[in-house]
Parts: sequence; structure tokens; C-alpha cells
Amino acid sequence: MRVPKASRDLLWAGAIAHNGAMTVGADRNPFQRGAGSYPPILAGRDAELAALNRLLAGLADGSLRQTIHLVQAPRGLGKTVLLQALERDAADIGGVEVLRLSAGSFPALAELSRLVANALPWWRALPAWFAGLHLFGIRTQRPADDAAAHMSLERMLSMRSRSPLLLAVDEAHVLAPDLCRLLLNIFQSLSGKVPCALLLVGTPALRPLLLSPAVNASFAERAPLIAPGLLSREQSLRALQVPEWDGWNVDDATLRAVATDSLGYPFFVQLWGEQLWEAGIEARTVDRQTLAAARKSVDQTRDQFYAARFDEFERFAVDREIDHHAVLRAVQEVAQPISAGHAIATRDLNNLIQSTGLTPEEAMLAKHCFVANGFLDRSGDSWRAAIPSLAKYICEHPR
Repeated sequence: MRVPKASRDLLWAGAIAHNGAMTVGADRNPFQRGAGSYPPILAGRDAELAALNRLLAGLADGSLRQTIHLVQAPRGLGKTVLLQALERDAADIGGVEVLRLSAGSFPALAELSRLVANALPWWRALPAWFAGLHLFGIRTQRPADDAAAHMSLERMLSMRSRSPLLLAVDEAHVLAPDLCRLLLNIFQSLSGKVPCALLLVGTPALRPLLLSPAVNASFAERAPLIAPGLLSREQSLRALQVPEWDGWNVDDATLRAVATDSLGYPFFVQLWGEQLWEAGIEARTVDRQTLAAARKSVDQTRDQFYAARFDEFERFAVDREIDHHAVLRAVQEVAQPISAGHAIATRDLNNLIQSTGLTPEEAMLAKHCFVANGFLDRSGDSWRAAIPSLAKYICEHPR
């Protein structure tokens, strides 16, 4: 039975308090930080949601020609939340099926072909369902190797002429290169033929993977890219102004101060909201005193967050047997200008990293690590801090 849209919205709101349509309980904290935790108000993502809805609409009406799309941003900027919103909206846009998988637990191609087949009319999916059985003296076989699995998946997708499908792969930057190459080639070959598309979602390490020699998907460079960034102060404030504050004594100046201190990072907005709620729940008050009580926990969590990112640079060097002292010096040298908001040209950045004793090859690997871990962000031929507060922390806590 198809649930009416209004009812679905209420059910969704009851589960995640989406846009305040329904509260989650008078005393239950609406701010729940964590990987993929849906915020009570999804602020500052109208453009990204509109782009995803255009993708769904193109699949639904058959007008979509580009079958490969990317969502790329550093961790903590809400990529998985966008996927959840995409799944919510898909049923209302032409009945598009969204098959969402995680790269970390991605099935074998043969199993993926069967997942795709499950949505087909039963008489068209018989070969996949009865694989391995004797039928009228003919034995059907499941794909026994990668080549056969590739053919099976492409065949199953090509049979979906009237059944739109979006295959969404979260954490796609950790896909095995061989698997990534096969998926890209399959969907590229189906471009404009069937209503199917591939959405790869990952960190800034995603595009380097797609363009690496191991994948060599140069056509992916032209794929539409959605890149959610930091929130503005106004967007951060909107995310904090949840209806669950109704009945509380909330000082608007305190919320504005918190919005500024969140630095535009959605994870920090959720963190501040969570701690303000915990500090103010007894008196049902958010004021300067509540802010002071919440700050200790917020600052401690943020420092742990920054320190863990800093640790990743060191682990990167150890894993690749590169001088970790040189890598840490490179991180700190780069952090100085970008923490102040300055941009660095690509050639200057390469020279700066190599000046710490790294070879050109090691410097290139280090730069890729800095990008993948949300330290650097590129705009044209210049580089800035992807998370400015991370660069500031590195300057203040040298190793």
C-alpha cells in the first residue's frame, strides 16, 4: 500500500524530527551528533537537495543522459544526511528506486546483479532467481568470474527500461579500484539507454581515486559534482532554532554566539545544540550561563576531533614508510598561511611540502592525504583550508 505523501512526511518527522514537524519527546535531546545522524533542521543545503531532486526527476522522466554523479566533501559536512534526504524524496519523484550501499561492505558484482534483479518483473528476473537450478533440462549458472558478473550486472540494469534506479554508494572513496572501474564502465555504457544512474559519495579522496591509473576513468572528471561546504552564520543559526525550544527561555544572542562559534561546520552545530540542551534542560533555559556550562564539553570534544585528524597524518606516514617527522613538519608549515585565510598556489604548495625533506613523490602522496582528511581544499590553482579551525589547531599544537 502506498502511504500518502502527507502521512509519510509525518512518519519521517516522528522518526527524526525533520524540520520540526513533530517533536521527539519533551525531554529528549533533538540534537544527536554522529555519522549520518539527521539534524532536526537541515539548514543550508537547499542547492544540494535541488540538484539531487533534478537527478531523480531526470531518472523518472527518462531525460537524464549523464549516468555518473558525484557528491564529495570532507567528513562531517553532511554527505550521508543528503543521502537520507534523497531516499526520502525518491518515492515522490516518479517512484525512483534508490539502492543505497556502503563501499565498506559492498557486495560482489554477482550479488549486486541479483539485488538489481529483485526490482524487475518476476518473469524478467527468472534467470537470476533460478540460477543454479535445472529448468526444462537446461542448467542456468550464476556468474563464475568477474567478467561474467560484469555482463550479468550490465544485463540486469539494461532490462530496467521502465523501472528507474539510482545506485548510491556511500564512502565511495574506499572502493576497491577494480570494482570502481567496473561500475563506472558499466554505467557509462548505459548512458542515455536506460533510467539508471550511479551516485558516488565520498571525501575529497574520491576524485583522485577515479582519475588514478588503477581506475583511469577520465570521463568521471566531467561528471556533475555536488560539494556541500561550510554553513554560513545565518544557516548555522537556522539549524539551531529548533521547535523543541518551545516552552524554554531561549536567549537569541546566545544562539547567535553559538552559531558563530560553530565555524560553519555542521558537526559542531550539532555538538553545540546537544550540549546546550543538556546544560539547560533542568531550568529550560538557554542563556550565557548555559553556554558557559556547555563550553567545556564542546571544547574538549572539538580538541579530540582535531587531535584525531592530526594523528591521521602521522599514521599515513608510518603506513607508507615515509619520514613522519617530515610529514608533520609539512602539515605545520602549510597550516601557518591557510589558518590565516591565505591561499597557496599549487607550485608554492608543492615546494613548501618538499622543503621539509620529502621527495617529490612523497610530497604528492602527502598532499593527497591532506586533501582526503579535510585539511586542504582546492579552488582552481590555489589551495585553502578545508576546515579553517583544524589548521588553527595544528598551528597552536605543534608536534
